[in-house]
Amino acid sequence: MLAVSIVVPAIRAIASGWRPLGDNALLLIRVVDVGTEHNPQLGSWSSSSLAAGRAVHNPGPIYFDLVAVPVKLFGPWVGVAIGVTIINLAAVLLAVAAARRIAGTTGQLMIALVCAGLAWTMGSELLFDIWQPNALVLPAMAFLVTAWGLAAGGLWFAPFVVGLASVLVQTHLSYLYVVALVAAWAVVSALLGLRRQDGDRPLVALPVAVSLVTIVLLWAQPLYQQFFGPGPGNLSALLNAANGQDPGNGLSVSLRVVSSVVALPPWWSRSSYGLGPPALPGTLVAVLSLSVVFGALGAVAWRARRRQRAWLASMAGVAVAALAASIVSLALTPSPLGLLPHQWRYLWPLAAMVAATLVTGVAAELMEKWGDRPAIRRRLAVAATLLVVGLAVANLPIHASRTGPTADRQAGTSARALLQQLDATEQRGTVLFDASTQLFSDPFGPLVLAGLQDRGVEFVVESAIEVEQYGRSREFEPDDRTVTTRIWTRAGRGAAQRTDGVVLAAVDGLEPAERGEMETLEALLGGSLRRSGLSLSERGRARHADGEFPADPARLTRGQDVMPTLRLVSWIVSEELVEVDESIADDLDRLIELWILEARFSVALYAAPVDQRPDD
Repeated sequence: MLAVSIVVPAIRAIASGWRPLGDNALLLIRVVDVGTEHNPQLGSWSSSSLAAGRAVHNPGPIYFDLVAVPVKLFGPWVGVAIGVTIINLAAVLLAVAAARRIAGTTGQLMIALVCAGLAWTMGSELLFDIWQPNALVLPAMAFLVTAWGLAAGGLWFAPFVVGLASVLVQTHLSYLYVVALVAAWAVVSALLGLRRQDGDRPLVALPVAVSLVTIVLLWAQPLYQQFFGPGPGNLSALLNAANGQDPGNGLSVSLRVVSSVVALPPWWSRSSYGLGPPALPGTLVAVLSLSVVFGALGAVAWRARRRQRAWLASMAGVAVAALAASIVSLALTPSPLGLLPHQWRYLWPLAAMVAATLVTGVAAELMEKWGDRPAIRRRLAVAATLLVVGLAVANLPIHASRTGPTADRQAGTSARALLQQLDATEQRGTVLFDASTQLFSDPFGPLVLAGLQDRGVEFVVESAIEVEQYGRSREFEPDDRTVTTRIWTRAGRGAAQRTDGVVLAAVDGLEPAERGEMETLEALLGGSLRRSGLSLSERGRARHADGEFPADPARLTRGQDVMPTLRLVSWIVSEELVEVDESIADDLDRLIELWILEARFSVALYAAPVDQRPDD
């Protein structure tokens, strides 16, 4: 049932005509590039570039290479969903199988339970999402479980640890410290275990050799780019950036963030998996709560050693190592875009591993107290199985967490309509895409380029960031006379009404009935608000006194045309910064809803001669 809950969302999305938006479309372009003249030898451009002051990429393209196989087989739109789903499914199956190998049915059920919990936390629509912070959550869980297996003395887990570590680190730099420290702990634990063994020792050379071959194969492209590729070597750029980067978040912030996910409610549940920064506890609360968690893990390890449960002691050791590594990682890593959860998504699988360890430790003590009777063991197994099934079933309905490109999933209708209108681009040869008109996290620009790529239309880019994002082989050369057309997108109100280019495609974010309703409400409320005006609430007056009110209050007073100002800062209504008469409150809320729909989902694609830039 757990496998079904991972597969069903992708099937449903494919059947509904789902299209990747924003960064997901950009990543799809790089997946399609695998094996072509634009083949990526590195991972995607990293926001760490902003802190480093130079262009750096995530270290390698393994994830692109893995997803490229189903993309080549099934096409980009279907293949990307299938590829991510296969990786997530493989990660869960590997984690559950590894846990059974390490700890029997007890380990299998416990890891299956936390994997089901992680999938439920993410929600159905993120289980086929290629955006790295979401795509790596379940593989990170598999990494922790295989690291546990290696620490417990299973030497054949080493190639899996190496492979998963490479996938995580190459795909997103945020995993570097955690993966390195946990892998080191697992290796040291395995070596110490070998030294303590009496009699015949297991064959070491073969798993070590397979691990080394795995490293060579998975790191061949980044190493080739470093020493022989065009431009500066990325690995050395990363090292230089680390030496000269901005100060990290610091220990206090790190402790508060880690405790908010691992040690304090809502822990690693669905409500914690959001887009914005969480409400962090104070430093003292963070220290105390994490001390309790470390103490509980230490107690589990101590009891396990006394009771000859080496597998459980190893599990607790990996959990402690991962928890300590996450604190170090967050303390050392800067946050150039602010303290956002996507930079530390490794905390969720880590928290799941900690929870699994503590629950397993308690269960082991209870089984010993009750005499480890088969009937009780069966009941506990049935209860755990029912919980896994319950979580899997609960994750079948559509749930889209507002994190990453999936936050714009409502733009899917506009996206599909826009892609259907790209015929006019096919006769223009290679086009130059101008990203200067795009807003931050724009869902449509990368989608248009993915649509062009699917139609066989080549494109180039000119800004430094886009060159890094789409590949240096796509950098526009001003003296290239084969590129004669510049294209760009505009989104929001009046997207298709600009005169600085020819409109090739346009989508209205409102249905005709909704546009008629919006115009009616604008006329009705415009007159009403001109007669009455909007006065600041107590909260609004406080914000104005602090110089933080977003508009001139004089433009909202009686006798003024309030509507233009209100359209620009409509959120002052939802945040109760103005007082709204109850007689018009519902109509005003509906009007603002329609304004937001128009602004978010209206889009147009423009074209002009290559030397003609769009107006500001």
